[in-house]
Parts: sequence; C-alpha cells; structure tokens
Amino acid sequence: MASVKVLLYTSKVLKNGEHPIMLRLIKDRKIKYVSLDYSCSKELWDEDEQRPVKKHPHKVELNIKITKMMNDANKIILDFEAV
Repeated sequence: MASVKVLLYTSKVLKNGEHPIMLRLIKDRKIKYVSLDYSCSKELWDEDEQRPVKKHPHKVELNIKITKMMNDANKIILDFEAV
C-alpha cells in the first residue's frame, strides 16, 4: 500500500523566505519527496487542508497543480497495485 500527501516542506527555506510545496510519497516505509516547483509562506498555507489559503495570490493555479499531481500520483499507485 502506498500513500500520497501534499505538504509545505518547512524544513527548507528558499531564498525568497518561502517553503517549497512538495508531494510526499510513501511506499514500503520508504519516503520520496517530489517538488511541485511552487513555494508558499507559512502564513498563506492551510495545514489542515494542505492547500493555500483563500487570500494567496496564486491560489487557483496552485490548487489546479496540486490536484493534477495528486491525481497523477494516485493513478501510478493504482497501476502498480493492479499488477
């Protein structure tokens, strides 16, 4: 069984003071992080929803990207489990 989660990677701080948005993939207790090539500050990130808050200037674009990457990752997981 594998799992996918979106998170704000607060362990790393970028030059602009924001944190990268990452996908965390867990399979057989091994963790892999994949960057979404976007960043966000802690103030503009909703930890509960794992999405940018409503006042984020690129909220729609980020939500589309996050949803697409989650769907792609879940499709790959389903393909692997079907074999």
